[in-house]
Amino acid sequence: MNRESRINESMYDDLGNEIKKFNDITVGRYDVQIVSGSTLPNNRWARFEYYMSLYEKGVIDQIELLKQTEVVDMEGVLERMDILKQLQQQNLGMQEQIKKLEGDLQTFERESIHDRKRVELEKFKTQLNGMLDSIRSASKLYEGRLNDEVKRTKIDNKKKTE
Repeated sequence: MNRESRINESMYDDLGNEIKKFNDITVGRYDVQIVSGSTLPNNRWARFEYYMSLYEKGVIDQIELLKQTEVVDMEGVLERMDILKQLQQQNLGMQEQIKKLEGDLQTFERESIHDRKRVELEKFKTQLNGMLDSIRSASKLYEGRLNDEVKRTKIDNKKKTE
C-alpha cells in the first residue's frame, strides 16, 4: 500500500496567510542526511563488495579489484597468483597424465593376464599332445598284440583241424 506524504507543505487560511507547515523537516534532529553526488558506496567494505561483484562478472580485472583494497604488496599478490595459476595448470596436466598412465596400466594388466592364459593353454595343449601320443602308442601296441593273438589263434585252429 503506497501512501504519499508531502513534506514542508504550507497550510493557508482564507486570506492566503500561512498558518503552519505540515511535516516540517526543518524542525527537529534527524539521523539521516541527504547529500547529492555519486551513488557509489562510501563505505570501504561496501565499495569493495561492489568491485568484487564487477570482478566476478568479468567487468574489471584483478589489478583494478586490488586497487580498491588496503593490500600494501599488490605486486607480490599478483606474482603469487600467477605462480598459483601456473601450479594449478601443472596440476591439471599431471592429473591428465596420471589418468593416461592408469589407462595404460590397465591395458598392460589385461594383456599380461591374456599372455598368462595363453601360456597355460599352450602347456595344457602340450600335455594333451603328450597324452595323445601315449594313447596312440598304447593303441598300436594293443593292436599289435591283438594281431599276434589272432595269428596264434588261427595257427592253433589250423593245428586242431589237421
